[in-house]
Amino acid sequence: MLLDSSQGPVPFALPMTDKAAVEGLLHKASTDIPHQREDFAQRFTDEQHPAWHRYIDGIYNHPKTWWIGIIQTQMVLGVWGTRRKAEASIRQATLTQILHQLTAPENRDHSERLIVEAVRFNLKYRKADITGRLHGGLFTNYASMGGRHGAAATGRGLKWAGRITNLTVASFGAAIGAIAANRKSPEEILNAIITGKTDALPSGYKTLAQQASIEPTGEMEHVVAGEVHGVAALNSISPAPVPIREFCNRPENVDLKGICR
Repeated sequence: MLLDSSQGPVPFALPMTDKAAVEGLLHKASTDIPHQREDFAQRFTDEQHPAWHRYIDGIYNHPKTWWIGIIQTQMVLGVWGTRRKAEASIRQATLTQILHQLTAPENRDHSERLIVEAVRFNLKYRKADITGRLHGGLFTNYASMGGRHGAAATGRGLKWAGRITNLTVASFGAAIGAIAANRKSPEEILNAIITGKTDALPSGYKTLAQQASIEPTGEMEHVVAGEVHGVAALNSISPAPVPIREFCNRPENVDLKGICR
């Protein structure tokens, strides 16, 4: 399927192993006790919800934020029913407003400053927690963008490669989790995308971020900016203007159980 982004259409399709995992979760949810399933659907952004163990144990090794991103997408498409679709649409609209502050061309200077501060803060105060995440999944996109040479050639306005990775899905899920936890500032969403967590920012975050003195982070900042655009693209998914029949006729979607089967 194609997602909208500020830099044009972006292809997104789950590989077969991930489709099978999603089908497994839907099957387990559909056979659960109804009131327990509904409780999970209402509170799925809570990573400590007991139903997580029942639904994803043994079916695939993705972080819960990846699943939150997938379930949010399913809910927007109506897979979990009308009520959950309405709730998901509210989360989607709220996140859209915040991401606009980070992706709109007219906000570029302010957005870049927020990204610089967020990256430096996390590398100084949370480096042990984010090193594997940042130097693993995020740099998949960085390499496809030309790496160090691409950054040097194009400057701070490096174009996003338009690639949705599993990390992007997990970052999207973290952003949705932040919205559900009532963390609705651009700084809070950026930190959720970088860390994959929805923890509250510490008191005095702005000052700490501005005063963080570490090695140059230009490469990392480009990568985080790309992830922000990826999250925005995933957040744009909608059952309209593409009718569900057309959606399900596409080869990559025909086997999506609970949506097209």
